[in-house]
Amino acid sequence: MKRVMNLLLVAAIVWGARGAAAEVNRVGTFDRVSIVVAYYRSSLWDDAVRKMHVELAKAKKAKDMERTRELTSLEKSSRVWAHNQLEKGESIRNVLEALKPAVEKVKKDDNLSDIVVAPAADSKAETVDVTEKLLTWLKADDDTRKVIADYKKK
Repeated sequence: MKRVMNLLLVAAIVWGARGAAAEVNRVGTFDRVSIVVAYYRSSLWDDAVRKMHVELAKAKKAKDMERTRELTSLEKSSRVWAHNQLEKGESIRNVLEALKPAVEKVKKDDNLSDIVVAPAADSKAETVDVTEKLLTWLKADDDTRKVIADYKKK
């Protein structure tokens, strides 16, 4: 009987350890500088700027001075914001919003609970660097990758 109880105890420990190992939190991480630079050199950003210019032209044509001032201010502030995202660590929520489809795909493909700026806050999590996958999704070309490398040398 004692032997059976010991075997059951060992089995329970092994089974519990196996279950705990299966529940490891996998978190994707990415290099902030790489993704911010690639975003502002991407067609996603070009499209956003193009839309802003179209709206600005419409506002000017309609002589909507309030909207013209608003869009002109937004255009100028977006350049400052991009600079501050790189130099001062300001929020990159606009970049993350634009990357949402890529983030969801990579999370699903790689079985990740989340994707965050490196390093991950959860020190117990298994981290997976997904920077390259996001750069590929952004269609970062060799010139963009060179800009990233040069920026990191600063």
